[in-house]
Amino acid sequence: MEARAANATSSDRAERLYHRAVQDLLGGDGATGVEKLSAAMRLDDSHYKAVRLYAALTMQIGRDAAGREAMIRYFQRHPVRSRLQAAPRIKAALLSVRGFSKTRLIAARSEREGIKTTFRGGHFTTKFLLREPAYSVHRFTIAGENILRPGVVPEHGVMLNTIADPDLEGESLTTLITYLERHPETRVINRPEHVLKLTRDGNFRRFDPLPGVRFPETYRAWFQKAGIDEVAAKLAEFGLDGAPVIIRRAGGQTARKAARVRSRAELAAAVGDGLTGEHYIVRYIEELWQGRMFRKMRLFWIDGEFYPVVCHLDHHWNVRGDNRMEVMAKDPALLDEEMRYLADWRSYVGATNADRLHEIAGMVGLEWFGMDFNVDSEGRLLIYELNPAMRHSFEHGTNFPYKLPSDHRITDAFTTMVEKRLEAA
Repeated sequence: MEARAANATSSDRAERLYHRAVQDLLGGDGATGVEKLSAAMRLDDSHYKAVRLYAALTMQIGRDAAGREAMIRYFQRHPVRSRLQAAPRIKAALLSVRGFSKTRLIAARSEREGIKTTFRGGHFTTKFLLREPAYSVHRFTIAGENILRPGVVPEHGVMLNTIADPDLEGESLTTLITYLERHPETRVINRPEHVLKLTRDGNFRRFDPLPGVRFPETYRAWFQKAGIDEVAAKLAEFGLDGAPVIIRRAGGQTARKAARVRSRAELAAAVGDGLTGEHYIVRYIEELWQGRMFRKMRLFWIDGEFYPVVCHLDHHWNVRGDNRMEVMAKDPALLDEEMRYLADWRSYVGATNADRLHEIAGMVGLEWFGMDFNVDSEGRLLIYELNPAMRHSFEHGTNFPYKLPSDHRITDAFTTMVEKRLEAA
């Protein structure tokens, strides 16, 4: 009885410290906030919000190892978080699996929560893919080899593997492969051995040789404070000296930090004070729609069918959705182009290319992934990116209502895929 009271007191004190830390952070006193979070963790090592916020803050101020160690230590002790339904329509539970190896945590202000922490990179989110579940959900986070411990995985009907980036979470994928080898009866959406193959350089080697398909030459390079001459020598080693290239850090899905390099001056700007870490070197292929704009189409593959997502048109080589309001919204012809794509993507890309896309999907072997691509002037597929690390939301549909029917079909298809498998289980 006394032990339970002491534990309750520690938990209560940890909760109060957590809220005081949030107030310190909102007031601009980050150092004091981190100290209080550390104290809260010592009082209650199972205080999830305190550990998450501590990890995010320490990562953001350059103490990456401390934040990562705290989060991994937590997940090794508490790998499962469950959302149980009191009277579920579907009796089998869903086990949603993610990894924490190189994934990052960030903290940002939130009107609702004061400060919100978010996992960034390595996974796809089901926030808008799954409608309100009619079943219980267990979230298991792989840290080290915790999933291999006997009895640690809760009973479930289907496993949904949300790990999507082999560059960031290759260790977690490998551990999950070992788990599934030991539990071959497990029903899985997105088997990890197939996800592990979807690196950018791996995609180049697999898909570029296909007839009617172009995947830009992609190579992997590791640098340690490399200067311009060292990077230039690496480009020459790949046979890309003098060629326009894109340099991007491995493990980054957005292209915000990707640099297009077409001259020594641009290479110097990309290298800066020195290039460090694992990077992809990609041959830059410029393919302009109607000779004047950059185009990026996206498809989602869900349970054996493709669903059109967007047909972005932009004046910038790095086609981004946040440019839509500045470019597409001001030109009705561009909106009509996207509407044509959404209405009948097969006719838009051509029957031959539609068949090629289905052939590629069969090679990938996943139930869910996304593809960014174009059709070049010779009618061939030009694939920019292919993996499950793609985000689905209704953000663009808010500003471009004609997109909403397509967005809802994607959510319906993903939800149906999961529920169908759970019901079968």
